[in-house]
Amino acid sequence: MMKISETYDVAIVGSGQASWNLAIPLAKQGQKVVMLENDIWGGTCPNRGCDPKKLMSQVALNYYQAKLQASKGLGTISSFDWHALSKFKHQTIDPLTDQLHDSFQKVGITTIKAHGHFVGDKLFANRQEIHAKKIVLALGRSAVIPNILGNELLKTSTDFFDLEELPKKLTIIGAGYIAFELASIAQVAGSNVTIIQHNHRPLKQFPEVLVKDLVKQLETQGVKFLMDTDVESILGDSRHQIAHTSTGSRVESNVIIAAIGRQPNIHGVGLEESGIKADDKKGIIVDEYLQTTLPNVYATGDVISKSVPAITPTAISEAHYLSQLFTGEEKKPFSYPLIATAVYGIPRLAMVGDFSEGTNQKEISLDTLFSSVVSSEIGSKVYLSYKNNKLVGAAMLGLHADERINELALLIQKQMMSKDLEKIDFIFPSPQSDLFKLIS
Repeated sequence: MMKISETYDVAIVGSGQASWNLAIPLAKQGQKVVMLENDIWGGTCPNRGCDPKKLMSQVALNYYQAKLQASKGLGTISSFDWHALSKFKHQTIDPLTDQLHDSFQKVGITTIKAHGHFVGDKLFANRQEIHAKKIVLALGRSAVIPNILGNELLKTSTDFFDLEELPKKLTIIGAGYIAFELASIAQVAGSNVTIIQHNHRPLKQFPEVLVKDLVKQLETQGVKFLMDTDVESILGDSRHQIAHTSTGSRVESNVIIAAIGRQPNIHGVGLEESGIKADDKKGIIVDEYLQTTLPNVYATGDVISKSVPAITPTAISEAHYLSQLFTGEEKKPFSYPLIATAVYGIPRLAMVGDFSEGTNQKEISLDTLFSSVVSSEIGSKVYLSYKNNKLVGAAMLGLHADERINELALLIQKQMMSKDLEKIDFIFPSPQSDLFKLIS
């Protein structure tokens, strides 16, 4: 049994983005910080989520664009090499966990490989009590596996990123961010992809008209959608499965991915015994200072119950707030900044800001823009949301929608008007000069 006699200023359970964006600033300011991790250093985002997804999606996007440009001077495009992509992914992603762990230790963070949990209101690392003035729970989320016959045959997004062979037939249960992203990568790479969704409205947080366009474009690429359909059972083995659905259809696959959502990692850590309140589906309940119902115990990241998306940017914002709260730099309650989010499909779907009732929407087609023609980005659309004649939201469907929305987020945050844009001579021709001209 390890012996831990030191008293820390802050103990953090978890080592993902919600953890290290809090721990590193505190350690640099001289606070004693201990970080507990029972899985992989760095958490989901760099190892099994954001980073491998963006890497593989970018390669797929490059290949897709090259095929679009084949008749415009690029000539014959070679076939997609999944083995080369897998090798590139491992070479780039696999070292990250050790690099992150080293970065924690270099700034003086004590790292302990252990299961952090409560016994009563005391925090333990395995069987050794951790003494800390403040405790932060950054436990993250994990994939939900549907309770159906044959669910042991299901894979998750983590398994997808580690596939050594591209499945000839891939089925994805669910139609959220992860489903569209994995479907786009696999379809471009050469797999026959089917998405099965229990209702008719995927990606509810995005404008419906853009989601419908995204579905149409993926269908044109070959992705098959089965809407208003439930998977009732799965039969087969590790190499060949048949999904039996509520509509009577049988979907044959070589790999079936469960992408119906992610649940907070709140079980097995003694929350109920400690008095920390949590909702099984939404996560740990926190107040306006991100404090739980147990004094001096806070929570941050995907594990907390919140009204905004459980994505990396919101986790980072929460972590930065707590670092300032703990050092006395911040005394006000936490509020979320302007949040931009994207589905890394092909094409991308991204949005930022307010599209609630009471706003007025305006659609802009980018098909006539020179930059769209040059990049083969035909079919791109932008939806702008206005309130009191001010731009308060923007959503876009296009191959580079994530980049354009980041730019529009700055306009919204700074409340820039047409007269402000007219004072800037953007590089011409460029996507920015084209897009901002249309907006102004």
